[in-house]
Amino acid sequence: MMKATKFHKVILLVLCLSGRAAIPVMAQPELETKPLMVVSISNVKELLSDLNFLGGLTGAKNNDWLAASGAFAIVDALDKTRPMGAIVETDGTDFTTLGFLPIENLDALLEALKPFVGEPNDNGDGIYEIHQPVTLYFKQANGWVFIAPNLEELSELPKDPVALLGQLNHDYDAALRAHVHNVPLIYRQMALGWIQFGIQEEMSQLEGLEDSQSKLRQQWMKDSLQQINVLINETDTITLGWTVAQESREVWVDMAMTAVEGTSSEERMKTIQMGTSDFAGFLLDDAVAAMHFHSDISTTDKQNVVRFLKGVKTGALEQLGHGEILSNDGVNGKASQVLGRLFDVFVTTAEAGALEGGATMVATAESLALVVGGALKDGQAFERSLKELANMAHEEDGVPEVDWNTAEVQGVHIHTLHLPMDDEQIMKLVGDRLEIAIGTGDHYGYIAIGTGSEALLKRVIEKSTADREEILPPSQLRIAVAPLIQYLKLWQDDFPALENVLQNDFEVTGRDRIVFETVPILRGVRNRLTLEEDVLRILAELGRRIGGQVPVQLGQEAGP
Repeated sequence: MMKATKFHKVILLVLCLSGRAAIPVMAQPELETKPLMVVSISNVKELLSDLNFLGGLTGAKNNDWLAASGAFAIVDALDKTRPMGAIVETDGTDFTTLGFLPIENLDALLEALKPFVGEPNDNGDGIYEIHQPVTLYFKQANGWVFIAPNLEELSELPKDPVALLGQLNHDYDAALRAHVHNVPLIYRQMALGWIQFGIQEEMSQLEGLEDSQSKLRQQWMKDSLQQINVLINETDTITLGWTVAQESREVWVDMAMTAVEGTSSEERMKTIQMGTSDFAGFLLDDAVAAMHFHSDISTTDKQNVVRFLKGVKTGALEQLGHGEILSNDGVNGKASQVLGRLFDVFVTTAEAGALEGGATMVATAESLALVVGGALKDGQAFERSLKELANMAHEEDGVPEVDWNTAEVQGVHIHTLHLPMDDEQIMKLVGDRLEIAIGTGDHYGYIAIGTGSEALLKRVIEKSTADREEILPPSQLRIAVAPLIQYLKLWQDDFPALENVLQNDFEVTGRDRIVFETVPILRGVRNRLTLEEDVLRILAELGRRIGGQVPVQLGQEAGP
């Protein structure tokens, strides 16, 4: 196995040869030892219990796969109630790796390992060595068995290795934490130099191009490089965690990130907060998919968003000017003015420093409707621009007129439009007429399409008013899997592969959501993916139907 220090030297050599990374001649070593990466497993008993629980949900067989694989003796040597883990540390120059297992009898572990790695070598001082598949050293101390790839790393062992895990063993069944800011500066510079080289190579291909799209791409790459620089140098930790929450009958997968104290990233994280919203109504209980977001924008992010919107505006107007959208020059000029004013609404909204809105989709076996909307700095300008565009579409292309102000809900004016459809595939989605509903207010803008879109838009607005005091996370996405599958059955005739997969209904209990949400934590954010119990059942059954396989085998508790 290649040692970490050799791996780093290889990367350093490659970057030096590329001539693109600015690497100091000498790096000042940091004497303080700091963690780089921590791996944590709560305990074997909990893991085996989780596997049995998942097996019960998914219909998998709980055969004793440990005994069948010959690994039973290894697991049986472990204290199943204590955590285990590993840690990689650095003092700025050297790197060390140390793993630990909750075992008080090293001989039992070595005996269990013999069928896999052969006879261990006794190096004296209680240290044993194995060579397959890689060289590892084992030593028992303080009620634990410690494992390291180098002999010298077993010279000073912690009395309480669990303390090295922080709270990971309490927070997750299994987790990995990377201490990004503890990576020595020289290696962070190397990584940034490598990325910078790739981006600059791509940017060089755009040099001399004066069209708006090329300029927009160049600016996007410059902004991306700046963001990557901040990410590498101002990120403190990144944590990945997995938990089976048996009480709530769901699985959690977390990705958390924290910023270095006192940095611009910490200030950016402070803008991500729980709070109330004027658009909570997008989170309908019967939606196939629903999304909501609300957040202030940091000064840097605001500048990037505004610059991006202005670039998109320039590109769209350029295409109009070249006749790529409309062939009539007179209409092009008028449309450019209207479209420019419409983009200005979004630009001024971003300049105000806050984003808030959402989307929701409701589907049955025969219909589909979607609503999107959000806060606007100037909702009246949004309405005026839409009216001008609608009038031009009616006069030039014969598009049916919009019925303006057909209703008013909570201060939002509703406008409707019905477009005839003749495409069979589209008619499966929306029927023979595409229903469109537009909602405008002083500081609101909505667009709804699909069957029953006006009624759905009204529901969203009314629920938003009713739930205005509800505390919501900064962002949330929900997907209901069971009704989505029912809707997909509509397309079985067009996609024969779906017929075998969806031919029978899935057993569900009403807990069929996939939820992705972001919540603030100290100096950072936590993104959590939640899979409810019916999702686990459906995924397991889909796997069996697609693969034509028998249920997988999961573990059961081995020993006391």
